[in-house]
Amino acid sequence: MKKSKLRIYLLLVLCMLIFITGELIFLDIRGTVGSLSIDTVQGEPFRAMQLSEGTYEKILKEAERTGEEPEELLAVSMVLHRFSLTPFRVESGTRYDRAKELLLEYREDEYYQLLEAYRGVWQGLENFPVAGSAHLSEDFSYEDGWMQKRSYGGERRHEGCDIFGSVQKPGYYPVLSVGSGYVEQIGWLTLGGYRIGIRSDTGGYFYYAHLSGYAREFTVGERVWAGEILGYMGDTGYGEEGTSGKFPPHLHFGIYVSGKQSPEISVNPYPALRYLEKNVRKFAF
Repeated sequence: MKKSKLRIYLLLVLCMLIFITGELIFLDIRGTVGSLSIDTVQGEPFRAMQLSEGTYEKILKEAERTGEEPEELLAVSMVLHRFSLTPFRVESGTRYDRAKELLLEYREDEYYQLLEAYRGVWQGLENFPVAGSAHLSEDFSYEDGWMQKRSYGGERRHEGCDIFGSVQKPGYYPVLSVGSGYVEQIGWLTLGGYRIGIRSDTGGYFYYAHLSGYAREFTVGERVWAGEILGYMGDTGYGEEGTSGKFPPHLHFGIYVSGKQSPEISVNPYPALRYLEKNVRKFAF
């Protein structure tokens, strides 16, 4: 009799622990979902794109396994982990499903805005933005310089990633479109020199600056394809049109998405570049 009562008592305690754990997880998800707001895409946690090395590749594999869209796995996982997947974490299964359900129930507009922003950044990436030898790491160097201080033209922050070639010669390396889209901006900018901006088919805006020149005469609205040569790495900018030589030749590469409060929001392109370098088409010359 005593053993039976003890078993019943232990079973009740176990049930209570399961219930309490479930409620805590539910409250945690609710709290995280509740922090998603209309300003999320404009916030620093989203824009910093805090992903561990290889995260997007793992998300693609998990998406293939589960049948989910990769950007949905990324969006829900980022929300659950307060926009940082360092170290790598991706949600799937019951917790993921519950979080997605709550996002659609309580933050549907904000969730879809976030999802479209991730699609704009990650979908349609087909090749590294500069052509080199078969081993890109031997040709090019770049680092995560997101939001580093810059002084030319006044105090500001660096909203992109600078790619340097081992051959420090303007016009040597071809600059390629990372994906397909349309020319949205072209011409001279004081800070960016000769630049071109491509609006991708999934909504992201990809910005290539400091070109020594263009591959041909582009016009706004013209269709370009992934891997097409846009121009050549150079050192133009920081002055009136034609100014060059004020810094080493490099490509300033930027990624922007649209927000409800701002037409263009810069995001950190470094994780996307790491993915492009390791996993997609690379062009050699």
